[in-house]
Amino acid sequence: MNFEYTRAGGVWSPSTDLLASELADFDDKTTHAISGDGGTYALVDPLIIGGGPGAYAAFELQLVLYEGLYVYGGGIQAYGEMFLGGNENLVVDKFAQFTHLVEFQTGMQVTGDAFFYDEVFCNDDVIIDSSGLLDVYGNADFHQDVTVSGSAHFALTDFSDVAAFYEGVVFQKPITLTGTARIRQRQAIGGNADASYAAQTYTHVHCPAGTLTATRTYTIDDTGAQNGDRMRFSTGDDGQDLLVKSPNGSLMATLNANGLAWWVDVERIQGTWHGGVA
Repeated sequence: MNFEYTRAGGVWSPSTDLLASELADFDDKTTHAISGDGGTYALVDPLIIGGGPGAYAAFELQLVLYEGLYVYGGGIQAYGEMFLGGNENLVVDKFAQFTHLVEFQTGMQVTGDAFFYDEVFCNDDVIIDSSGLLDVYGNADFHQDVTVSGSAHFALTDFSDVAAFYEGVVFQKPITLTGTARIRQRQAIGGNADASYAAQTYTHVHCPAGTLTATRTYTIDDTGAQNGDRMRFSTGDDGQDLLVKSPNGSLMATLNANGLAWWVDVERIQGTWHGGVA
């Protein structure tokens, strides 16, 4: 563990007398073997933190683990940056507190309380069980599925800064937005040309007044689209028609210059886009 010998190698014998200073040296080295005075420890299994309620392990320096971290019974307080790699997840059954950047190449399962006071990056699934609490006070980047089985009114699962989800987010109960929280449309500004717009990227495509010099066609790009996706096409141009077409080229709506139709909502149902006025 990168500590000097208490005695030089080879001088121990069955009749060795232990000095009080040597026992104190043993105690000191045992205490500091895990608590952060330095050294590299090649763990081949997950680091398991147990103990009774109120017991916890504190890490003052950077912590790098490649075989997982299980927090059972006791808790963990990490005051330095933490990196978790390998094939094992972070499992928090009781309590975990991280005050600096945390990066997981694996996933995370929380059935207890987990607090992140700085940035957190997770590259695999995150599961917050019904009894779990996740508080994130810095930027949160989640690159895989996030499943929350408890209430999702952002008190149980609290993201106080930016949270980015790159795949599915499943909430089993209603979502309540409070304060200034709201849902914003992902907008695209249409141009004076035929174009395609992907449903996975945009929820609203708008053509401003004075844009079109001739009739143009905006087509839905079905890449990555899922049933239940919705898109709105709108125009403020009163000089030319704007045609909205499905991925197969069929006409869904004519947003026309005479003001009969200025916008249209379409929805993907059983693999086909529906809605529109022609």
